[in-house]
Formats: sequence, C-alpha cells, structure tokens
Amino acid sequence: MDARAALCEIWIGVFTDNPQLGALLQACLRALDVRHVTLISDPMAPEFAALVSKCDVGIVSLNAAGLGLLHRLRRAPTSPNRYLPVLAVSVEPTMPDIQAALGWGAHDVLRLPASEETLAQRLTAAVLVGRPFIETPAYFGPCRRRALVNAPPTPVDRRQNAEADLARRRTQARNLRELLSRSR
Repeated sequence: MDARAALCEIWIGVFTDNPQLGALLQACLRALDVRHVTLISDPMAPEFAALVSKCDVGIVSLNAAGLGLLHRLRRAPTSPNRYLPVLAVSVEPTMPDIQAALGWGAHDVLRLPASEETLAQRLTAAVLVGRPFIETPAYFGPCRRRALVNAPPTPVDRRQNAEADLARRRTQARNLRELLSRSR
C-alpha cells in the first residue's frame, strides 16, 4: 500500500494556534485525499479530549504552544491519548527546537515547505511503522534506540561499524585540530 492510499481513512488532528499554518496544512492534507482533518487551536477547550481521542495521528506546530500541547499529551495524567503519534512541523526549525520536540515525544520533525509525498510518507511512517513507547521519569514517548517495527531495512547497520566509525571521526577531529593550530 502506498503512502497516499493509507492516508485516506485515518483521522488527523492539526494542533496549531497559527490560523495560516492550520489552513495550509488542511489544504495539503485535502490534496492528499485525507478525508478526516480536524483543526484544533485551543488545547484548553472542553472538546479537546473528544477531538484528540478520535485522531490517529497529530500534527503540531513547533512553537511554544505546540511544545506545550505535546507536553500535555505525553505527560498530563488527564491526557486523552498519550500514545498518539505526533509529527512536529516548522518553517525554520532550529536544532534546540528539534531536540525539544523529540524530547517531549514527537515521532518526527518536518521542515516546511515540504512536498505532498514527503508529508504523506512521514504521516504514514508515524502511524504504520510502530515504535514502542517508553516511560522514564524524564521522558515519555517513542523509543529512539530500538529498531523500528515493520520498518524497511537500512543499507548499513551502524552498530556493526561503530568502532571503525568512532576511530574515523576521532582521526578527522585530530586532523582538523592540527590544521587549525597550524593556521594560527
């Protein structure tokens, strides 16, 4: 099944306080033939729990409100769906924003603008390619260390080449330091 066909029947919740971003994402999802798109702008609204419990996947904007919503979904005792796969989106994501989103339990971060095919692949991966959820005192979300369930095989298993890769990186760093010290 291709990514577009899988998206036709799922419910997607778009969580954003930015009306332009919400309209853009709704238009992109409708272009992908997604039939069930719900725009949720206020996570404190009384209907929030009912809307989230219907969703198969969520999309949050990568800003303070989006990260707050992600925190509420993952950590609040009254969360309607702690296991909801979430894709964070942003026009200009910075590395601290990406780390914060992944740290709060987002499945993936997507930089906009993105093609329809990329959006479809990321949403499908969040829903169909399962990651086991883990819970620690500091983190609740998809496991990032274990292999993906039902994921296509990667061409190179990095664990097999870890020692050689580490030695190569150390050599590169040493050469770079020597080059910098000579140029001063």
